Amino acid sequence: MVVWAGKMNAGDLEGKDALIFANGGAINPQAIRDVLPQETLPGNDMIATIDVERGCSTYGNVVNVALLSGADAVENEPHHMQYVWFPGQPLWAGGLFTSRLFTWDASALPKVSLISTQEPFATPGGSIWDAFDVLPDGTAYGTLMGGPLQVYGMTPGEVVHIGPKGQIMGEFPATAAEGLPPTDVNGLPTCPDLGSCANPHGIQARNDLHILVTSDYAEPARLVEDPTKPENYNVFRRTVRVWDISDTNHPKITKVDVMPKGPRDDANPSHQENLGMMEVGKTWDYPLPNGKVPKGFFSESMCGGAIFYTPDITATASNPWHEVFDSTAAVFSPKDQSAFSGQVPNGGPNSQITEAGGCDGGTWINVSPDNRFVFHAITGRYTNQDDFADSGTPKMVYAVDVTRLLEAGDGYNCNVNNIRAVMDPSAGGVDCPTDRRPALGQLRQLHPDDRQHQGPADGRDVHGHPRAHPRRLRELLRVAHRRRRQPQALPDHREPRDRRPVV
Repeated sequence: MVVWAGKMNAGDLEGKDALIFANGGAINPQAIRDVLPQETLPGNDMIATIDVERGCSTYGNVVNVALLSGADAVENEPHHMQYVWFPGQPLWAGGLFTSRLFTWDASALPKVSLISTQEPFATPGGSIWDAFDVLPDGTAYGTLMGGPLQVYGMTPGEVVHIGPKGQIMGEFPATAAEGLPPTDVNGLPTCPDLGSCANPHGIQARNDLHILVTSDYAEPARLVEDPTKPENYNVFRRTVRVWDISDTNHPKITKVDVMPKGPRDDANPSHQENLGMMEVGKTWDYPLPNGKVPKGFFSESMCGGAIFYTPDITATASNPWHEVFDSTAAVFSPKDQSAFSGQVPNGGPNSQITEAGGCDGGTWINVSPDNRFVFHAITGRYTNQDDFADSGTPKMVYAVDVTRLLEAGDGYNCNVNNIRAVMDPSAGGVDCPTDRRPALGQLRQLHPDDRQHQGPADGRDVHGHPRAHPRRLRELLRVAHRRRRQPQALPDHREPRDRRPVV
């Protein structure tokens, strides 16, 4: 696993940190002398490689560090990278504050080396790098969430086509009609400032469908006002954009979809389920247990705490997005007790938690390569963020089983459109994602043999597919790799496990 990491310094401290320190009850002069400078002085950003192969003597350890050097090394504010990597591909990572693009060579893992750096003026049409997704030809698309350099960090952002060495091959503005009214029910502009909601953040492509999908999160220039929140919650966006990439050199927006409002009636309007569409997650071009290849896509909201789904990304007009899971269900799950306890005043789930999913900090969302699970990371909401009784939301990673949802195709029965389904997904329909693992809310490795220990579920055994066998799972990943038609062939002597994607 590779981690794009930044050096903590004094600029990362907040007012609450000083209060915590002052109220700590004790002062340690030795720690102030020896430790505090390590935390507050600037340092170089880096790529760290961590061994995550169970059974290795270095499992869980940092096995390589690649430091940036010079002026480009400091205060980039490392953010997202691409979320899936196949052998033979470079790595791309961007600076959230500096809008620099870094391209890395990962052909000799655990060693990682820098190939090139692109300064902000290489992409004048946008600012503030976010996420990346790689195409079979070795090029990639990346999102610039903020506007052109003359309106740095504002609106509209763009998608950038990037070459294997980091060269900029094209810039494509994300502007398109959103289909939103000029003002919302409270009389606030729905796309404030420059009249567009185009702030692409998440990005994933299905090359077999010639489709690229981006999600609009927020206007980044307005978010640096923390701890003061924007006065208009509409700076957090509701939209997902579908692009035609039949010609990968000229992607074109074909549809802008507005995510639906959910059933919650949150006291804070910025906690609406469809606000802050941070990430998207594609299904993979590999058959489901019923033999069908899915065309679905997931999206998730950072402010809203919800997961949305369409069964056919090529035809969202006839297959509209529905909310299919609310993170409230994960927060209140009995299987989340140990992860939740101690994160909020008075311990675990209790009567104070009134908006468990609102602005829960939902981020990364990915579908497992065998189309069985959706994994979702939650960065949490601070206590007392909304009021003195706000218990916040815990940090967690959860996995839900989406096999049944995907197998149902465009006739699926799942819609979190009633308040009961917020805490109990089954109240939204028989095909809604379910937790069938004893670690909801906790990071846990899912072993291929897990399916062999599952009993019938809802009258049928969705885990009985031959993919359950470890050898079959390895074959699945080899086929997925071949389908991507990587330009750099793998040596024949590599074991199958070296060909799997790193998620």
